[in-house]
Amino acid sequence: VTLAVLILFFFRHLIFRGNLVSGIDTIVQNFPLKHFLAENFRGGNLPLWSWGSASGFPLYASGAASYFYPLNLLLLIFPATSAFNLMLLISFFILSFSMFYFCRESGFGKSASFFSSAVFSFGSFFVLYLDNTNVIFAGSWMPLVLLLIELFFKRRKAVFILWAGFVFSLQLLAGFPQIAFYSLLLYGAYSLFRAASFGRHIFKITAAAVVALALAAGIASVQLLPSMHLKK
Repeated sequence: VTLAVLILFFFRHLIFRGNLVSGIDTIVQNFPLKHFLAENFRGGNLPLWSWGSASGFPLYASGAASYFYPLNLLLLIFPATSAFNLMLLISFFILSFSMFYFCRESGFGKSASFFSSAVFSFGSFFVLYLDNTNVIFAGSWMPLVLLLIELFFKRRKAVFILWAGFVFSLQLLAGFPQIAFYSLLLYGAYSLFRAASFGRHIFKITAAAVVALALAAGIASVQLLPSMHLKK
């Protein structure tokens, strides 16, 4: 409850006044692209190209609009500004509560977990990048993947690593692949750390990691393949 109150207080101007977060990337790129998507989605169009930027912009292939990011469905329900703010708000709820429960699963008490979550969520990185919301959208899933990896090692059930692969695919679809890549390095390092105590089960753990990555790549291929083609 305290975490929820903290998030709502921090974003009170977005909630009660309908303001957008300020920042050059939000104003020049992120929100205009979402607004363009909202107008086209409601008109039944799936635009591959935006004609409103310079001489045109490869909206789909660039990935900047996070075309297939599931939270974009909010653009069909709410006005663009409200949907954009709600996406940001939901991202911080996912970020904060996932970090809290990851710390709890790691053996921390409630107070320590709350403090860790608050510092991680409202520390310099995520607050600094409020002006580039795609970073927030991608980074918000990181502690949830760590939580699922931890649950996989603790309970030894494959379903958790499959869910980790699915959530990682959301990072890949969120519009900022650098964060997904950095996160993958963290997941690998953390998995190696946790696997050190498993000895003879290392093959099964490696196989599970490969399956999770294949699942993530398969789901995110709808964005990865066009983006790779654009880079050629």
